[in-house]
Amino acid sequence: MTPPGALRALEQVTRGYGEEILFGAGTVLDAETARIVIMAGARFVVSPTLSFPMIEMCHRYGIAVVPGTFTPTEILTAWEAGSDLVKVFPMSMVGPAYLRAVLAPQSRCASFPSAASPRRPPRTISGRARSQ
Repeated sequence: MTPPGALRALEQVTRGYGEEILFGAGTVLDAETARIVIMAGARFVVSPTLSFPMIEMCHRYGIAVVPGTFTPTEILTAWEAGSDLVKVFPMSMVGPAYLRAVLAPQSRCASFPSAASPRRPPRTISGRARSQ
């Protein structure tokens, strides 16, 4: 939810294409913002941090939630709190060897690596947002 106008854009695209395309919201930091983006049409919520109230809010509305974690404890805690997927962030600080080592004893946790993205607006290519 970092870019200016992100909420309005989410409302517009879900109104126009929400039955055909699954839209979500990223950089959601708290339960209040999660509720706002859910009401705007988000079908999943992604965060750079682990917030139990945000996870609970998403569960209340039946929305997939993907909190950000970094340490082994955060990864397991997020998974046990009911996260649908766990984002390991920021991977750009450590690399693939860290991810392999951290996830080896936690193979039951569905997770994916994520690096910090550049601060420029995405452009649309083939219907998907991509960094320039």
